[in-house]
Amino acid sequence: MATTYQGIYTYKDAHGKIEAVQIEDSFGKGSTLPIEEYIRQKIEPPAEVLPDKNSYLQ
Repeated sequence: MATTYQGIYTYKDAHGKIEAVQIEDSFGKGSTLPIEEYIRQKIEPPAEVLPDKNSYLQ
């Protein structure tokens, strides 16, 4: 079975630019990817629709 990933929340810099995305695989293991790698791997949903870390953890 292939492992699939899903974006959970983003990490943004002081100017609000997305730098990285927290992802979770189909087994529940979390990891952080730089935004360029997240886009390259075409992981869903698009990073722009994910909450940032602070909003997610509230």
